[in-house]
Amino acid sequence: MKGVWFFGNNYVIPNTDNVVLGGTQQKDRWDTNVDIKDTETILSRIGSVFPALARAPIVSAPSRAGTRSPF
Repeated sequence: MKGVWFFGNNYVIPNTDNVVLGGTQQKDRWDTNVDIKDTETILSRIGSVFPALARAPIVSAPSRAGTRSPF
């Protein structure tokens, strides 16, 4: 996989030894707690485009910390 892929609210960023998957958008939700439903939704949406990624092992916990945008 080459390049960064964006579709809907989701993104796939391939690195040398891993792939970063993400993308959530909930209006007025500013907490940084991980929600397993968000993880499942991200994997399902990305898995519909890249099936192999839906079956890949998750090697680190997701994070909601960092820059947050109200848009």
